[in-house]
Amino acid sequence: MKNGFGGKQGSLASRSQGKQNIVDRAGTKHSLIRAIAGIDLLTWIDATKTFNTLDGDLTDATINTVDGTESTVGSNAPTTIFSTPLNTTAYSFSTNQTLEWATNFFPENQTDATIATRFAIPGTLTDHIIFELGNASGYAAVNGGLVQGVLRNGDDGNNTNFWSGIGDGGSADTFFLGTRVTQNATNSMVSTYNTAANPDAVTVTNDGENLTQAGQLDKNTTHDILRSNKSYLGARNDGASAPLNGHVSDFIIITRLLTAGETSRLSLA
Repeated sequence: MKNGFGGKQGSLASRSQGKQNIVDRAGTKHSLIRAIAGIDLLTWIDATKTFNTLDGDLTDATINTVDGTESTVGSNAPTTIFSTPLNTTAYSFSTNQTLEWATNFFPENQTDATIATRFAIPGTLTDHIIFELGNASGYAAVNGGLVQGVLRNGDDGNNTNFWSGIGDGGSADTFFLGTRVTQNATNSMVSTYNTAANPDAVTVTNDGENLTQAGQLDKNTTHDILRSNKSYLGARNDGASAPLNGHVSDFIIITRLLTAGETSRLSLA
């Protein structure tokens, strides 16, 4: 099993390949993330260094925001757990449980972003939102909305695929939808979004592998990333629609496009 973002992998000698990974060479997970993100780090949550007690509900004060803009607990608080698939402490998001960021989260005139999440979904795979910037109807219903998650793909026998997208008021959203997700497995997913490109560009990397381009990637939304709505981690618009119903140990947003090499390094760390 691969465990990106500094997941607990045991000693070097115990690893199947017997080779140093990116974190071994960089020193720590934190030093690698800081080296890649630099001044463009927007927010960074690390549940592996939790302030909260196990099986306790999160509060605003116990969300472990390492750097950047802090989130707050939504209408219902996620829980701190020890996640078996992630092999570390993590935040567990069930239906209606979210973290949120206020309006004006992204900088003005922002056209690109990278979102990285280490997550697992123990239960039955359906449609699951990790992060969304949008409204009650979703990211696609607003200009410059963003989504990262997993979604059932009718072109793949209704199997659940990795999913990331950019909204355009419901008429022409650009989205990546491809490569199947495995239930109860560790995923280190890195998505990049570029609203300035024509057509808009979305890429997805998981566990160091740059996934094959798929979905509707031929749209040109010509919008900056939305600032007038809240952003949510764990569900759509702080509600029951497409809840994550899973575990998150690390969540990062960077306000620039990472290169293919950087996304691979980050998701393998």
